[in-house]
Parts: sequence; structure tokens; C-alpha cells
Amino acid sequence: MKTKGLVILMFIGILVVFLDENNNPVPLKFVLGSPAHVPLSLIIIVSIVVGMIITVAGIFFLRKIQVDRAKA
Repeated sequence: MKTKGLVILMFIGILVVFLDENNNPVPLKFVLGSPAHVPLSLIIIVSIVVGMIITVAGIFFLRKIQVDRAKA
């Protein structure tokens, strides 16, 4: 249990340093309008969260299909 906490702490530390180093503003242009300068770390975090949501939804629907097939 002690090493698991240490690994989690090290991972969080590395993540903080990584996101701090990638804090450069990046112009992000939507369909219309002028580009908005968004920090690169925010873009990285949003893409990670979207990927996690898609993965969890895929696992949920896959299990739902498996349960429905088992009932039939």
C-alpha cells in the first residue's frame, strides 16, 4: 500500500511538471471568428478527459451488449 501511494504521488508530480512546461498559449480557431489563445496544457487535459469518457462509454456499451446477448 505504501508503494502504491508513492507511485501515485510520483505520477501526479510528473503530470504537474509536464503540464507546467506545456503552458504556452496556442491559437485555437473555431469555425468563425478570430483565434483564441488557449494554454496547451488545457488542450491536453481536455483531450485526455474526452478520451476517458469515450473509453468508459465504449466499455459500458460493450458490457450492455454482452449482458443482453446472455439473456437472449
